[in-house]
Parts: sequence; C-alpha cells; structure tokens
Amino acid sequence: MGISPRYAWFVLALLTLLNVVNFVDRQLVSSLQVPLKADPDLHLDDLKIALLVGYAFAVVYSIAGLYLGTVADRWNRPRLIAAGLLVWSAMTAASGLAQSFWQLAAARVLVAIGEATLTPAAIAMLGDAFPPRQRSLAAGLYYLGIPLGAGLSLIVAGVLEPLPSVGWRGCYFILGAVGVLLVAVVALLKDPPRGGMEAGKPPRLAIAAPLSQQFGDILRTLRQSPALVMTMIGAVAINIGVGAMLLDPSWLVTDRGFDKSRAAIFLGVTMLVGGSLGNLLGGWLGDRLHRHAGGGRLLAVVCLQLAILPFGIAARFMQPDPILFPLCYLVGSIYITMMYGPVYATVQELTPLRLRSTMIAFLIIWLNLLGASLGAVIAARLKAYTGSYTWGIFLTAQAGLVAVPMFLVAARRFEADRKLAAAVEASP
Repeated sequence: MGISPRYAWFVLALLTLLNVVNFVDRQLVSSLQVPLKADPDLHLDDLKIALLVGYAFAVVYSIAGLYLGTVADRWNRPRLIAAGLLVWSAMTAASGLAQSFWQLAAARVLVAIGEATLTPAAIAMLGDAFPPRQRSLAAGLYYLGIPLGAGLSLIVAGVLEPLPSVGWRGCYFILGAVGVLLVAVVALLKDPPRGGMEAGKPPRLAIAAPLSQQFGDILRTLRQSPALVMTMIGAVAINIGVGAMLLDPSWLVTDRGFDKSRAAIFLGVTMLVGGSLGNLLGGWLGDRLHRHAGGGRLLAVVCLQLAILPFGIAARFMQPDPILFPLCYLVGSIYITMMYGPVYATVQELTPLRLRSTMIAFLIIWLNLLGASLGAVIAARLKAYTGSYTWGIFLTAQAGLVAVPMFLVAARRFEADRKLAAAVEASP
C-alpha cells in the first residue's frame, strides 16, 4: 500500500530542496573558480580546479554511493539522508577554512561521502511514492536540483563573493549552515513502503539481499538487459559533455571578455532557466512518449538532444551580443539536465525492485568517473593543447553524440527487457 498523493508530492518537494542544497554545495568550486585561482595561498590552476570539481569529489562519491545505495535498500532512507546531510553541510563550511589545495581537496572528499547518501535513496523513494506513469516527471522534478543548485551557486559567487565581508570563504560558511538547519526535518520524514506503487501484488522480495549478493545481482541484471547497459552508456556520453561545461566561468572571462561577477551571474541565470526547462521538458516529454511506446522516454532525450544541438554550437562560437548569445546559450543549457528524468525512470523499470537504489548508485559511479569528471579533465587538457577554452570545451562535448544510437537501440529493446526484469522479480 503506497502513501497518499499529497504526501508523495511533499516528499518530492523536500527531496528536491535537498538536491538543490546538494548541488549548490557541490558546485561552489566551479562557481568560485576565478577567485579561488586568484587566492595566493591555494596555488590553483585549471587542471587542479578540474580535479577538485571532478575526481577529488567523484571517486569517493561514487564508491561511497555504491555502498550507501545498498544500505538504502536495507535501512530507513530518510534517516540515512539526514546523516549524510549533516556530514556534507559541516564539511562545506569547513571548506571555507582551507589554506591549501590539499586541505580543500580533503574537505571535498568528506562532502562527497555525505552527499553520496542522497540520490540513490531519493530516487528509490520517489519510485515507491509515485506510480509508474509519473516516475519520469517525478525524477525530472527532483533533478531540478541540478539547474537550481548550480544556478544559485553561480549567483552566490557573483553576488556574495565580491562583498569584502564575505569573500569565497564566507560563501562556504553560509551555505554549510543552511544545510545543517534542514537535518531535523529530513530525519522525521516518513519512508514510503517499498513496492507500494507497483501494479498488482507487491513483489515477493521487499528487503534487500546481503551486500555481496547485490553486487552479483547487479552484474547479472546488466548481462540480461542490453537496454539497461546501452541506457547507461548513453547517459555517460552525455555527461562527458556536461563535465566540459564546468569550465564555462573561465571560458566567459578569458575567451569572451566577461568580468568574473558578470560571468557568474550570467551562467547562474541561464542555468536556472535553461536547466530547469531541461528537467521539465525531459520529464514531461519522456512520460508522454512512454505512453505510446515502451522506450519513449529515451526517444524523448534523442529528440531534445538533436533539437538543441545547433543552438549549443552557435553559442560556443559566436561573440556575445545582447540577444542572440544569451538566447542560444539558454537553449543549449537544456542539454545539461534533459536526460535525468527519462534515464533514471528507465533504469528503475529495467531493474528488479530490490536493486533499485543500488543500480542507481552503480550508474552514478560511471556518470561521475567516466562522465562529468573525465569531461572536465579532457576539456582542461584540450584547452592547454589548443590554447582556447572554446575549442577545449566544444571538442569534448561531441562525446555526447554517442548517446543517440545507444538510446535508439535501447528504446527498441525496452519492453522485452522490462518484462524480463519483472519475471526475475517474480521468480522463486
């Protein structure tokens, strides 16, 4: 028996708020990269920024997330998230005390451990709070945390950081305190019953198997579902291009003549609008096409990707003007978030119930290690080779085109692989 629709929307609203806080804290290094590189104590350059944004965070986040995903399949999920929120918020505040690259990197590692509790548990909770016909939209709304969080992070960098009484250190102190204030609210949240929104009789197994068995079940599920594997590969390819865009604050300052405050505010506003539009379009169009075809969610991502591609290319190479440049960049920023609702809903439906948090965590590993983190490093190295942020970011982003054939083939196989996952769930 599931929870009431009203409470389901409350759960979604609170989890989305946490995801906003999550991404504000996570993106501060990228948003503050210009003043961080100017701090004489930190000795940062583009490659170190890329490592702090990427691998210093992502390796620990991904490994911890896989383990914590299995924990989320076994424990009370809101309390697990509350504990993680306390850790990442405290370590965000501690980042403001860093006096070297290594101290900032250590704080990032601890932020990563705390934040790894959120998404695997949250996506599984939403799958238990909403019926299948609304899961893509619910996941898309949850992932409004990316544009809202990243956009607010950039706006914080553009508005608060220049204030003499705040600076980049004060930004970390303020945002860490905001997260700590939310811990008690999250800990009191009701955990939706596992399998409560599945059609018919709830699945036989609602409690997760031991950790070692779950890892084996993940590999077995992937071997049996080519659609699931191709969905993950396509998502990783898109995320490489997203990772390259983490250098956009430096690109605007160096290649397009913005000052650091204007660059941060411009990126923040376009991320808030364009990124939010990407989440809403991806979730809405994905669910709409899914009603007509089993793999319709993935087809929605392909349609959106091809539609916005010309705008993204134009924004990367044109000189700034008051109308066309902001418009093209705004439309191009839809790319950053369009896949999350459709991809996460697809992964959930291709995965047995008992493995959903764990499988989401498994996907997050590759989205981070081979996606955004790798994209940021490749873009930084290509910038050093070409001498141009424009070409470094553009060339790296072309990896996202790999998603088109992957999603098309996965969409064709979706129904057959979904039925197989349901049969595995029902088997003794």
